[in-house]
Amino acid sequence: MHQTTRPCSIVSTEILSRTFYQNRIAAKLASLSLCAIITFVSGHASAQVREEKIAIKDARLSVFIKEDLQGKRSELVVSVKKNGKETRLRFPKGKEPVRLRSGMVVNVRGKRDRTGALTVGSDAGSFQVVTQPAAAGVGGVRQAVVLRIQSPTSVSPATHAQIAAVMRSTDSALIESSYGMFSLKNDRNADSVPDVYTVSISQTSTGATDSSAFSFCNTAKSNAPAQVGVDTTLYDHVVCILPPDMNYTWYGQAYIGGRDSVINGNYANGYADGMTHELAHNLGMHHANTPTQEYGERAAIMGGGAGIGSRDFNAPHKIQMAWASSRTVGAGTYSINAIEQAPAGRQAADTVLTANDPVTQEKIYISYRSPLGSLTKIDLPYRTSVHSWPGGSSKTILLASLADGESFARNGLTISQLSHTSNTAAVSVSAQCTPVAPTVALSPSRFSSATYQQASYTLTITNKDVNCSGETTFAINAASPAGVSSSLASATVSVAPGQSASTSVVVTPSAGIASGEYIIPISVSAAGHPNGSASAAYVSDTAAPTAPSGLTASVRKNAVTLSWRAASDGLSGVASYTVYRNGVSIGSTSSLTLSNSPGTGTFSYTVAAVDGAGNRSPQSAPISVTLGGTKAPRGSR
Repeated sequence: MHQTTRPCSIVSTEILSRTFYQNRIAAKLASLSLCAIITFVSGHASAQVREEKIAIKDARLSVFIKEDLQGKRSELVVSVKKNGKETRLRFPKGKEPVRLRSGMVVNVRGKRDRTGALTVGSDAGSFQVVTQPAAAGVGGVRQAVVLRIQSPTSVSPATHAQIAAVMRSTDSALIESSYGMFSLKNDRNADSVPDVYTVSISQTSTGATDSSAFSFCNTAKSNAPAQVGVDTTLYDHVVCILPPDMNYTWYGQAYIGGRDSVINGNYANGYADGMTHELAHNLGMHHANTPTQEYGERAAIMGGGAGIGSRDFNAPHKIQMAWASSRTVGAGTYSINAIEQAPAGRQAADTVLTANDPVTQEKIYISYRSPLGSLTKIDLPYRTSVHSWPGGSSKTILLASLADGESFARNGLTISQLSHTSNTAAVSVSAQCTPVAPTVALSPSRFSSATYQQASYTLTITNKDVNCSGETTFAINAASPAGVSSSLASATVSVAPGQSASTSVVVTPSAGIASGEYIIPISVSAAGHPNGSASAAYVSDTAAPTAPSGLTASVRKNAVTLSWRAASDGLSGVASYTVYRNGVSIGSTSSLTLSNSPGTGTFSYTVAAVDGAGNRSPQSAPISVTLGGTKAPRGSR
């Protein structure tokens, strides 16, 4: 036997809790309809469920967070959509990928049972990110439209003016938090009339379940052009205010990294912090947690709850949105600005510092909170915040909030707040400096020439030291094998931990050197450090590739598509093919096919290969093609 519930909506759900709203929704708790995963009783399900191995390629990802009423537990819910079909993904417990956001294109592989869910393995081949969506909310002005949904049975008591006031408060909070870099407006045509509209739907909302939320919103978006003359596709964000008689006990839902959000119609007036929280999910932000509690960082807008006042974003979220930057430091004492301090009033060079955990290599973020600005202040001010954060659309974790004389220590890393003013804090970082071999990269790593040309390579050195202070001076040595000589633009490079610096390596071949590959070993060293190394390859190549063979043509609607077999080249490799029509070059390609529309007539085509050194092969055997007539192509195969 098994127990089932209705399918989950693919949205990020922010649920009202007694903690968030005290007794405002106590009467609704009994009617809660939660989205749950199908559960099978042990010993009975295995014989009933036939699992199917399946792979889905280039599917679009949707991500939402399901949260309980108390705001203490959440469940990451992920699905993929391909060819209009949506499939729920499940990962091994504790091995869910991080930094997931809606809009990613992914390849997934796993087992699908009759429920339709796909259980994805924990190996790298089972879940691969193909493309990342562009980051949203970094800067500039974005526009949001609000649709107040009226069903046959209900409409939110919040008026247009009240909803517009919430949107203005949200915009003000985002402007202040982003130091003026980002704004979310509710007036796309700048006519001083907020873009808030009441749109009717035909569906009855009385007792509607969670799955109706975005269905109602999508219907309202479809109805908006005819009813109120608004095309919602022209907006960056769409906020739907739902009818209040629905069977909901949450505040709102929002796609993480998406465009749309929905708000409970009972709470559409006076909850600007909740609106800011939901729209920040759209921008790609996750929650601000503590190690033991979801929403545990109450002083941050992505923690705590709604209805307690707009608060600033924490330091990792400001980094994620590119509203602030960080600097990696080692042991030492530093002065940092409060993250609430506007750039014009800053007294210290740094606002956010990072240090590396000596054991896990996890990046630890260090920032200072102060009751500056107009946003609501809760919890204890004048404290240094210590966060961990894997980056992207992942939860931030507040590890410590330090007053003067207090410290956070882990794995040999100690962070302390020494003193503070209203604008800055003095903090110390103590950890054992661990020198690490630098990484060394060359661009290009390989250079080919048929004419004994001099080659220049860009050498980039990255300092990978852990918890070390100050710059390290690295000495560079480039060998000169017989036949070529090498020279450095600089014999040393000074690089701070976590930073990179570049110089150039010039390789000069001897006149008339023999064809072949010449390897130039490069070593990078510093006192107390393991060496880093790389090698540059210089290829002297005067031999042309073989001529391409098997040239064929197909004709369709006065266009000819040419195909041929690959040529071969011993040293440099074939880089491109040049196609000729009646002896004149008509284009190059790195593939084995090219299309051409020359008009009507009879044309002769050939193709030649070009290697990485610029050597050109003889042309292939020709093929004759007649367009605009009945004559078929003929030529060498």
